[in-house]
Amino acid sequence: MKICVLDPGLQTQDGAPSTNLGDLIIQDAVSREIARLFPDAEKYHYATHSPLTKERIASLSQMDVILVGGTNLLTSRFRPWNRWNETYQCWSNQWSINLPEAMKIRRAVLLGTGWVQYQGTPDFFTKLMYGSALNKQGFHSVRDAYSYTKLNEAGISNVLNTGCVTMWGFAEMDMTTIPETKGENALLMLTDYKKDHKLDSQLLQILKERYKEVYAWPQGAEDAPYLKELAYSGVVLERSLQGLDTFIQSGMSFDYIGTRLHGGMRCLQNQRRALIIEVDNRATEIAKDTGLPTVKRDDFATISDWIEGAARPSIHLPLDAIAQWRGQFKK
Repeated sequence: MKICVLDPGLQTQDGAPSTNLGDLIIQDAVSREIARLFPDAEKYHYATHSPLTKERIASLSQMDVILVGGTNLLTSRFRPWNRWNETYQCWSNQWSINLPEAMKIRRAVLLGTGWVQYQGTPDFFTKLMYGSALNKQGFHSVRDAYSYTKLNEAGISNVLNTGCVTMWGFAEMDMTTIPETKGENALLMLTDYKKDHKLDSQLLQILKERYKEVYAWPQGAEDAPYLKELAYSGVVLERSLQGLDTFIQSGMSFDYIGTRLHGGMRCLQNQRRALIIEVDNRATEIAKDTGLPTVKRDDFATISDWIEGAARPSIHLPLDAIAQWRGQFKK
């Protein structure tokens, strides 16, 4: 059996990792899920961030299953080029395919994907792209109710809201081991493409006042330079997933507070106390569906209260939908 993963964790077709290390956290969860469902299959990973080669397009006809492995690559304004859209404040296309390629892909199944931003109704070309690339049989998995609604608007009705695949492991976790009380130190993450100097400076000041030390992990390529703009003078961790994992698993007492969704997910996966600050639709919509611990960006009263102590997260997952999505491959 051959499985192809159209993988946002890859920046290029020669295997270079995504410049957003949050994609690697998603990639890790996707890989675990694929290993669970298809333990003996041959697995091929092709990048979504860069165009597919002719050879890779041709090889798709030989694949038994084609999966699109997570992240926010769905949009209402799909275009066969990758550029910044000022009107919608998003990349026009995080999935680098054109219409002829979509027609050859034909059988892609979504796994935990989401909508790039709050947007209007999908336009005709977008409906044509998704209608061509996505499998018309079985079920697609999206990460939240908003993405479910938008994909329906795009003409794709065989969809399940399963939550983000990075959360599926929470079903087997003992969440009671997550601390309720304040840690000694803070782990901060900020978002380079969602800058707000005033609010982020205020957050940084609160963390400096409340914690012994503030550490920062730059998930995005320009996060570290942005920290410098804010006159951050604490420790900046190595910009690698291993660097984050080493810090999390060091045994140090810390709380995560920051605007990076998947950095926060990684902390929760390791039973660490975490509060994710909402800067776009992703954390907001996932929190509505699952109870993920999030807070509005300017709600410093809630942030301050949470720092001093808060109940453990009560996360509820759509287990029936997850089982239904998995079940389509058990034949």
